[in-house]
Amino acid sequence: IDQCRVDCAEAGTCCNGKMGSNDVTSGCQWLSCVQACALVRTPGTAYYANRSRVSTDLCSYSSGQDGCERGGFNQCGKCDHGAGAGETVGSCKGNCNEPDECFVGAKLDPLSPSLPPPLPSPPADANSLCVVRFAVVVSLV
Repeated sequence: IDQCRVDCAEAGTCCNGKMGSNDVTSGCQWLSCVQACALVRTPGTAYYANRSRVSTDLCSYSSGQDGCERGGFNQCGKCDHGAGAGETVGSCKGNCNEPDECFVGAKLDPLSPSLPPPLPSPPADANSLCVVRFAVVVSLV
């Protein structure tokens, strides 16, 4: 979620919330950039890496038509622009995010799953060097 917050903020959207927070509530009954981004970037969901589906199924409709949740996120709360729900931060004001911010999040590239770091090489100690030398001597005989 935090990488979506960063990428959405860099794209100039509001309602991105606070870093480290699990709250991604948007206001005004449509998805925020962070919500759309999270759906595109969450493996195992129907929306993972499917930007067009997020745009078509979720960004093109007001969730107020069928409740307050689309894609598993709440859209009937108050936006957190980074200083708490509904608080103004820069040009981001009030309860709402712009409807087109959902499309911004849906267009962000899915991130490649992180690969685990490579295992460290075992330390070279005197015993392992002896084994290697012995193997070399045996192979020469």
